[in-house]
Amino acid sequence: MAYEVEAPKYVRLAQTIQRRIEDGTYPPGTRVPSENQLVQSFGMSRPTVVRALELLKRDGWLESRQGYGTIVRGRPAVVEQVPVPAR
Repeated sequence: MAYEVEAPKYVRLAQTIQRRIEDGTYPPGTRVPSENQLVQSFGMSRPTVVRALELLKRDGWLESRQGYGTIVRGRPAVVEQVPVPAR
């Protein structure tokens, strides 16, 4: 019998934000919604949102600018889909 493992919430949120960057919903150079706005929009906890944003920053999709917010960098030079971590 095969079991399906669902990705953690922070990974699913990171994948959703990544898709929105790819489809132009969040164009390069613009701010993504604030952490509080993402919490409200997705009904997730702030730590989950922070973890998703950190994952996207690590992979080159986003960057933080002091006093301005989180900015879309665009597609990284090497595009990788946000991985689902092994449990």
